[in-house]
Amino acid sequence: MSNDSSANDNENASVNNNNELTNFKNLDKNFYVITRTAPFERKGVVMYKKKKIGVYTSSSVGTRIRNAETGEYYNYTVGSKYEDMFFSVRLSTGECNGKNAAATLFFTSPQHYTSYLHNDVSEDVVESWNYKRDKLIKESKQSGSALVR
Repeated sequence: MSNDSSANDNENASVNNNNELTNFKNLDKNFYVITRTAPFERKGVVMYKKKKIGVYTSSSVGTRIRNAETGEYYNYTVGSKYEDMFFSVRLSTGECNGKNAAATLFFTSPQHYTSYLHNDVSEDVVESWNYKRDKLIKESKQSGSALVR
């Protein structure tokens, strides 16, 4: 077998694995593929192109919070005071309509949101989130309850 043939076989296997993973994710009623304009660098010049990004939404109040990037479930619920441990955004673009009415995305921080969805967050919003999160951590330490994921 030639090197070209081997490379093509590896590329085809990779594409098939990605298609299988995408099909599996699409079975999840809270998984969506959205499109964002993302920066990339080519020969020292920053350019922009549309990029498809998979996101996991968290459902209604009382359900477990889910990491928007990884799909990991946390031991905290939507609507609880522990929501402040996460940076949340609401997608009102219509991209997540149909399967789940509440398109809320939870990230570990504003920086996580910024890097994953290529959106900026104002310093005021970051400061407000840090204040609420730090206050919750302080209250939890004083009450002796542990914050675990």
